[in-house]
Amino acid sequence: MDEHGRYGRTHDERGSAVVWMMLVMGVCMLVLGLIGRSADEAGDVARLQSTADLAALAAVDGGRAAAARVAHRNGAELRSFDVIGATVTVEVSDLGVTATATAEPDAHLTEGPDPIISRGGS
Repeated sequence: MDEHGRYGRTHDERGSAVVWMMLVMGVCMLVLGLIGRSADEAGDVARLQSTADLAALAAVDGGRAAAARVAHRNGAELRSFDVIGATVTVEVSDLGVTATATAEPDAHLTEGPDPIISRGGS
């Protein structure tokens, strides 16, 4: 024990816990900010992929104009449009992120009316 009644301390350390807490809080805020930014970017990528999927589906019936309209309404730009046979492939982009989707007509829907549904009442 020294002359001031303290054990094992040779200098005054009062207030150091506040400094350490501020440091820890700063690091935690930085980590949470990075996690939030990553989650936001992941949400943007998922939204853009959904836009590409919808644009490809719209293009099956409405062609390039329908795909471009869907992309534009969802805040993206139609970057490419390819048709090979009945398969449509589109690429959309927004803010430097690109997404691609492919769609084709459902064979069941293009074969004609379903005989059970078209029978009518008798």
